[in-house]
Amino acid sequence: MSKAQMKEFLRGAPGDHGKIFDHGDTVPTNGTAGYSPGCVFLYTNTAAPAMATMLYVNIGSNSSCNFDPYTATAAATAESLTGTANPFPITGLAGAAGGVVAIAGGAGTAAGGAITLTGGTGAAGIGGAITGKGGTATGAYAGGNVSLTGGNAGITGNGGTATVAGGVSVAGATGAGGAASLVGGASGSTAGAGGAVAVTGGAGTTSGAGGAVAITSGKGGTTGAGGAITIIAGKGGDTSGNPGTIAISGADGNGTTNGAGGAASVKGGSGKGNLAGGAADLMGGIGGATGAGGACGVTGGAGGSASGTGGAVVVAGGAGTAGNANGGALTLRGGNAHGSGTDGAIAIGDANTASITFGLMPIIPSATVAAAGSDNTDAAAITTGFTLVTAADAAKGVILPTAAAGLVAIIKNRDAENAVLKVYPNASDQINALTVTTGSYNMAAKTALMLVAYDATTWYTLPLLGS
Repeated sequence: MSKAQMKEFLRGAPGDHGKIFDHGDTVPTNGTAGYSPGCVFLYTNTAAPAMATMLYVNIGSNSSCNFDPYTATAAATAESLTGTANPFPITGLAGAAGGVVAIAGGAGTAAGGAITLTGGTGAAGIGGAITGKGGTATGAYAGGNVSLTGGNAGITGNGGTATVAGGVSVAGATGAGGAASLVGGASGSTAGAGGAVAVTGGAGTTSGAGGAVAITSGKGGTTGAGGAITIIAGKGGDTSGNPGTIAISGADGNGTTNGAGGAASVKGGSGKGNLAGGAADLMGGIGGATGAGGACGVTGGAGGSASGTGGAVVVAGGAGTAGNANGGALTLRGGNAHGSGTDGAIAIGDANTASITFGLMPIIPSATVAAAGSDNTDAAAITTGFTLVTAADAAKGVILPTAAAGLVAIIKNRDAENAVLKVYPNASDQINALTVTTGSYNMAAKTALMLVAYDATTWYTLPLLGS
């Protein structure tokens, strides 16, 4: 068939049943004659690329056409989109506003069709990556958003889950599973903020609970360690920007009148068998070369603006739950000093403290020290608490720690020696009104003595004895 004959066949010859194919920028107006029933019209108006339907079919007669958009009526089936190009693009049309690309599972009379995006399997290499990235903006406009949202539930159903998972390593191999990342877009080159990353459980309606958010690291293999979870705030700018903060906060109360605030917990994992539970640490950051370490604060919440009591803070060792197990110990310890530095102090109570109550009598440290030397330069050092001193011979002695307001030292001159014990102050300190640094308090044989530091230089004996 010649080209002219083919054109005549498609367009229709005078006197026949009309055209069986046509194309153009305008769909024929209903009622127009000359189009055979079933005629296909290809819509080619490039000025309106967003037109969803490109094919129309004449469901009218050759004397009065009626072109309707072509709609597939076949049963829904799984569809596969496979390209031979590398990479294979699916791209919206260019325009003032870029064309939208929509990938949607088919509607079902029961369950809707799922959408699966899967990176290709690597026969001898890594699996193919999947990247979801919002479009790059120009000027002062924000980059495009990327959203993964579970579907809305029916009347009583649960909302759909949204999952981002890295690829599984080949069974039996030694390769790591693929990483899964949620990364906000980079900021503009001059002043824009980086894009936020939000992981939010779906909202509950009426009496439905809000969706939980779980961040769980991967389970270890037979003998492998479980994956770590690290939450790190972003670094500050190279010149003067402050680093980002990390906040873990219970939600604000949201009742109509009286809503309690949500709890926030940091908890180590439960142990199994005879192994210990996981530790939970609150630790300030390490200081720079000459900078102080970051503080770590545990503070009860402030009371309400009208009359609410401030929140209590309880630091408690864990309970022993079975088998006559001991309760967990609680230790408050100042940081270790380095070199000639002073160990960190622990303060309980200050000007804002009404009183301090002990449920049990506190236990003070005790030690045994042998007296030594003949003056303040070579006497044996003692610390605060209770010290039993041996080896007294009316010449040997002990030396107190450097005075600091409130320090208490209790000394017992052991009975067995039956001799005077000399007690010296530290450098620049004094005991009662004795000579600074060198003046010793001479304890009689078989006696005990309590000394209390009044300030940073003066020790007083109790009871105060003339000296």
